[in-house]
Amino acid sequence: MKNEKLPWDEIDSIIARALKEDIGSGDLTTEYFIPSDVVLEAEWVAKEPCRVAGLPIVDRILEKLNPQIKSFWAVNDGDCVEGGKFGLVKGPAQDILRAERTALNFLQRLSGIATLTAAFVEKVKPYGVKIYDTRKTTPMLRVLEKYAVRLGGGFNHRMGLNEMVLIKDNHRCVLDSLGIQDWKTSIQHLKKDHPHTQIGIEVTRSEDVSSAVLLGANFILLDNMDSEKVRKVVEEWKDKIILEASGGIGLDQVELYAKTGVDRISIGALTHSVRAINMSLEVLGVV
Repeated sequence: MKNEKLPWDEIDSIIARALKEDIGSGDLTTEYFIPSDVVLEAEWVAKEPCRVAGLPIVDRILEKLNPQIKSFWAVNDGDCVEGGKFGLVKGPAQDILRAERTALNFLQRLSGIATLTAAFVEKVKPYGVKIYDTRKTTPMLRVLEKYAVRLGGGFNHRMGLNEMVLIKDNHRCVLDSLGIQDWKTSIQHLKKDHPHTQIGIEVTRSEDVSSAVLLGANFILLDNMDSEKVRKVVEEWKDKIILEASGGIGLDQVELYAKTGVDRISIGALTHSVRAINMSLEVLGVV
């Protein structure tokens, strides 16, 4: 995981936009107040316990601004820290200061996602349940946020709509409005054209599970069901089809759902409402 190959073409585009957003036509403060020949040392500091995520992104940002900047990390991406310094950076002062906020913005948010994911994963660990993310990500940052989920020990749902079929309540509403009750033909055509594509069907009532299975679903999304209803579905369908619980399941509830025996739990909060970790870059001095 820590050495996985990242899609750098896409990430470089994200970084370029982020740097442009922050620096614009130039950093007036450093240009007018910091001599261009000054070299500094600074350390990355976590103000709270966390799982660090985003170190390769920080390295890439620094490299884009000035290849002379060197990072020295005391941890690997995905490691847990209790707080305090976890890395050192040395190089031209102007470019380090230009990079500071953009680098921290990525580092703090991705570490927040990895930390929250790890908390969910730890809660369900005794029950063999997998924690999945969703598509409720920050626009244009999905590839990075899902990377942070993996660093936290979680799993990724589809990256985009092209990777998986998931027939949700709004799809069903449209189909019902059109009077289309039999989806089997569409599912057969889909399987013929995309034989390796997973098909999920969302249900909100336990009595709809059997019809979803008969339609050819690979997994059933049990949406907004309380844990007792999920438990009853699991009793009937465990090991016959993959069962996934979803719908506002918080850290204080996830163990209750895990105890039902469900195969996996998807958590939108991993990315849509995560709190960034409090971190800073603190200058040690010029060298």
